[in-house]
Amino acid sequence: MSRFVPFIILAVVLVVGFVAYRSYSSHKAFEANLEERFVKPYMALIGAGKEQEAYQRFASESFKKQYPLEVYLESYRRLRSEKGNITYSEFQIEQQSKSLIDGSEVLQIGISCTVKNNAKDYYLQMAFQLAEQPGGTYLVNNSFSINPEGFLGPW
Repeated sequence: MSRFVPFIILAVVLVVGFVAYRSYSSHKAFEANLEERFVKPYMALIGAGKEQEAYQRFASESFKKQYPLEVYLESYRRLRSEKGNITYSEFQIEQQSKSLIDGSEVLQIGISCTVKNNAKDYYLQMAFQLAEQPGGTYLVNNSFSINPEGFLGPW
């Protein structure tokens, strides 16, 4: 019996390793999909000065009730006029959970940006709470800024 122990341990290690790899691969695929379907298109619109289109395409009804279009547009106008243009850098998933009410997925992601002007570049960290929609798409349900310069959004 004792001669089989190393083989049993090896089998367990291989199974655990395989499960961990599959979980990691699945997470990376999810991140890549989220970046292609939400983050890059949203930030491309923002970077091009098309905040109204970003709002119309990517804001949930809840977000629109909380932040009317003019309030949303004004936050970007102010940032752009006082600091410069926004350039997307990277994003990360900060928290992933399920709604207790309807079981839908809720994500909180962080997006790092650079705000560029001739005098100085500023770093801006935005956090978005995304709500899963039918078909696996995500819309902005809320937004936050981790920014010492007073630009609080909504983003």
